[in-house]
Amino acid sequence: MIEQKLRLEADYLARAILKNKGSFNSNNIKRASEELLLSKAWLGKMLSELNYVSPYKNDGKRKDVGDIEKADSLYEGDFSEFNSLSQIEKVDIIREKIKGMINDIKDIGIVKNREYNIARTNVYNHLCLTCFFLGYELERIKLKNDNK
Repeated sequence: MIEQKLRLEADYLARAILKNKGSFNSNNIKRASEELLLSKAWLGKMLSELNYVSPYKNDGKRKDVGDIEKADSLYEGDFSEFNSLSQIEKVDIIREKIKGMINDIKDIGIVKNREYNIARTNVYNHLCLTCFFLGYELERIKLKNDNK
C-alpha cells in the first residue's frame, strides 16, 4: 500500500533530521521536521479512510502511561547514509526525497471518499511546506556564509 510506504518514509526522514539535530539546529529544520510528522499523521488518516485497522486500540480508554500504544510506522533501521554528509548535502538529499514523495502523492488518483481526498491534499500541503522550510534552510546557510 503506497500510503503505508510513504508513512514509513516520512518517519525515516523526520528521524534522520532529529538524529542529526546537532548539524540541523535551526527553526527552519525544526519546522520542516514538524511538517513532515504532520504529513505522516495525515497519511495515517488516509489509511483509516481505506479501513486500515488502527493500532491504537485504547482510544478513549487511556488512564496512565502504560495505556499509551507505541506509535505506528516507526523506522527502526540505521541512518548511515547521512553520517559522512555535510549539512548542505543532508538538507539537499532530504529535500529531493520529499519531492519524490510529493510526486507519489500526486500520482494517487481522486477517490470517491471525500475524507480520503482531503487527507491526501493535506499530505501534499505538508510535504510542500517541508520542502519550503528545507529551502529556507539552504538560504539561511548561504546568507550566513556570505556574511562571514
